[in-house]
Amino acid sequence: MRNALVSLFFKAVKPFMGKGLGKLPLVARLYEFMLQRIVPWGLVKLKTEYHEMYVDTSRGGIGFATMSQGIYEELVTRVFENIVSQGMTFVDIGAYIGYHTLTAARLVGEKGRVFSFEPTPYSYELLIKNIELNGYNNIRATQKAISNKSGKAMLFIPEGYNAKSLLLPDKIFNAGEQIEVDTQTLDDFFYDNTGGYTGVDVIKMDVEGAEPLVIAGMTNIIQSNRQLKIVTELYPKRLIQWGSSAEEYLNMLLRHGFLIYNLNELTNKMERVEQNDTLIEHVTLMGSTNLYCVRDSK
Repeated sequence: MRNALVSLFFKAVKPFMGKGLGKLPLVARLYEFMLQRIVPWGLVKLKTEYHEMYVDTSRGGIGFATMSQGIYEELVTRVFENIVSQGMTFVDIGAYIGYHTLTAARLVGEKGRVFSFEPTPYSYELLIKNIELNGYNNIRATQKAISNKSGKAMLFIPEGYNAKSLLLPDKIFNAGEQIEVDTQTLDDFFYDNTGGYTGVDVIKMDVEGAEPLVIAGMTNIIQSNRQLKIVTELYPKRLIQWGSSAEEYLNMLLRHGFLIYNLNELTNKMERVEQNDTLIEHVTLMGSTNLYCVRDSK
């Protein structure tokens, strides 16, 4: 009976998967309220398209439904399958429990490298468990927040919602805890002591509005690697909390010479962003979106 209910629940929510609705706290809490009544509550091991993973459904595991169907953030995943190849170096900033980290590890192979950053203690614990569960030796996981300076920062973890940690508190979440975490710039992390920077091929960023800080801390990597590709979340509400905006972040990427494509989960297509207004209109409707950024090949 329970299996039938789980199957029915996933069929009901499938049309809404990947639409950015999980970013809305009320939607996330409603989802979790319903989910805990029909699925095992707590630490669950499930099988995705290529891996097994531990997901904690009691700690804000909003991706449980999509992962249980085999794939999470499908359009982002398919982009990685097209741009990540054997021997590359992949950086996952805001890795959470490691879905994209594991995807990248499979794609880069034994000769490639994956650097995975996650500052939240419990998420980092599950990240390590998932790496070990799948037997990857090409991943280096680091419990740090990537930012515009190396040092310390306070991280806010909403109570009962461990999937979302923030370098700035959010009044929407009534309770939580603040912990001190290490921060580092990507330029500092990849500096190779010879005056150069270790080559990076693909970067994925999901850091709840702190993306401009990450970009500010990796200018040398951007300048030294013309072929660098970035997949980044665009989350206007969080950007505003940081004193920035969607327009300012887009212009920051454009100044570095990136062409920008919207990974439109509504149409399941990658769409070239010709004008900021069109993208802002879309992201206002969705709450957030993911962008694919690549330099012009000319």
